[in-house]
Amino acid sequence: MKLSICTDVFGKIPFTEMLDKVKAYGIDAIEMTAGGWGGCCFIPSAEELINDEAKLAAFKAEIDKRGMEISALNCSGNPLIDTPMGKAHSKTMRDTFVLAGKLGVKTVVTMSGLPAGAPGDKTPNWFVSTISWPEYDGFNYMAEGVKYQWEVAAEWWKETCRIAKENGVERIAIEEFPGALVHNVRTFNKLCEVVGEDSDVLGLNLDPSHLMIQGAEPIAAARALGDKIYYMHGKDARIERYKADVDGLLENLPVECSADRTWNYVAVGCGKDLQWWKEFFSVAHMMGYDGYVSLEMEDLTMTVEAGLQTSIDALKATISQ
Repeated sequence: MKLSICTDVFGKIPFTEMLDKVKAYGIDAIEMTAGGWGGCCFIPSAEELINDEAKLAAFKAEIDKRGMEISALNCSGNPLIDTPMGKAHSKTMRDTFVLAGKLGVKTVVTMSGLPAGAPGDKTPNWFVSTISWPEYDGFNYMAEGVKYQWEVAAEWWKETCRIAKENGVERIAIEEFPGALVHNVRTFNKLCEVVGEDSDVLGLNLDPSHLMIQGAEPIAAARALGDKIYYMHGKDARIERYKADVDGLLENLPVECSADRTWNYVAVGCGKDLQWWKEFFSVAHMMGYDGYVSLEMEDLTMTVEAGLQTSIDALKATISQ
């Protein structure tokens, strides 16, 4: 495995300065946001680079001359909601596949998206309680909502997988994000099922932090996924037991309210200890994964610099090389 870093953490600094910062940390690979929800600070837009060969060549030259490579392009967003945002994210995701083809990048990290609960609705609806009830007059609105969502997902993802393949993308790594239709192993398998024959391009971006905060065990998930681990995020989470034991893990307080939340994203090693991380990477490697581990630093309990150095030290000490 090799270490990479999600570049959004560096904020709005010049592209070349960001590259030099990454090199100074001893990292030679970068995961860059090309659109969607990310900051998109270092790729002006996928469409702009696609349509301007000179800009594309200059962009690539800065990376090449530092002996660096792009581990993945990231275009996480919600393409499945029928709103201007959804339409923009849909276009951006598909443009990102074209850009990946031009750059020779084989992996694109993204999210599944989340439709509304019924035709005509404009707000995504994440059904996470039992859909066995309530029922009124023979109609179960939650069961029908889930059925509708998978129909929307199947139609969009079938076409999108074909576009990815046409542009030479070999791996669409779906991040199992809470609040997305695909948020765990079971829902990832469901997406593969509804997509059908072109689902071979689909795998999971195994981000352990998202499973931790849902009460799942990422080591068990790695075993269950086998060769469907297409990418990995090095990202930790901490269950704040003094809060979670009272209120559970369902949490909608803003991330800035760290002291009041039942869980927080934290620097690697500040949630799970290094022994856990060694086992996690060992199991993933045993299941056949030997790709990038991309540090995604979203710890608001410490400075960015402290969080980066803490996480880098922990990942260098634990990834299976």
